[in-house]
Formats: sequence, structure tokens, C-alpha cells
Amino acid sequence: MQFSPDLCDLILRRKKTVTRRRMKWGGWCGCSEMPCRYEVGKTYAIQPGRGKKAVGRIRVISVDRQKLGRPTMLEARLEGFLNPHLFVAKWLDLYGKYDVDQIVDRIEFELVQP
Repeated sequence: MQFSPDLCDLILRRKKTVTRRRMKWGGWCGCSEMPCRYEVGKTYAIQPGRGKKAVGRIRVISVDRQKLGRPTMLEARLEGFLNPHLFVAKWLDLYGKYDVDQIVDRIEFELVQP
């Protein structure tokens, strides 16, 4: 699973245990939603960018589809941020837009191999 290098560091320090991923759309016309590519119980490499060497492994605990919404303090902390404002700022940095109605996959995980 790819993360920016700063987020990889938070995972390795056990400060980040949740990530939100934009939902994928499938089909030749892009009109139907696809299931999340990450499965509960499976482990995935933590990569600090596409094609980068893994820095650890995580196990997915849960996957929920939901609106991006307005993050609570608890959810911001699970994402590795001190407050919701910092979470939103990082999302904007990564994706350029923050739409509270956007559907995302909320993926909870645990570090299994640093």
C-alpha cells in the first residue's frame, strides 16, 4: 500500500492506524463502483511511493465505505494527525480537492512488521 514518506513514518511509529482511499470506479464506462482492493485479514507492504522498496507490513483489520465527511478529532488522530484541520490539509495536498460527499474506503490496519 502506498503512502507518502511522512505517513510511512507515522505508521512505523504506530501513530497512524487508519487511511482513507478514494473509491475506484470500474467497467469500461467507469459507471459502476469496484470493491476495495484491500481485504480484511491480508497483509500489505508499506511503500513510501510507487515502485519504492517496502519499509514494513500492515494487516487490514476493517474496510468500510463511507463519505469523506468532516473528520472528528478521533478520526484525525487515527489518521496520524493532531487535529482535523491537519488531516484536511494533507488530503488537499495529496488530491487538490476536499469534498465531504466524496465516497471513500476507510481502511483500518495494524503494523505487523516494521
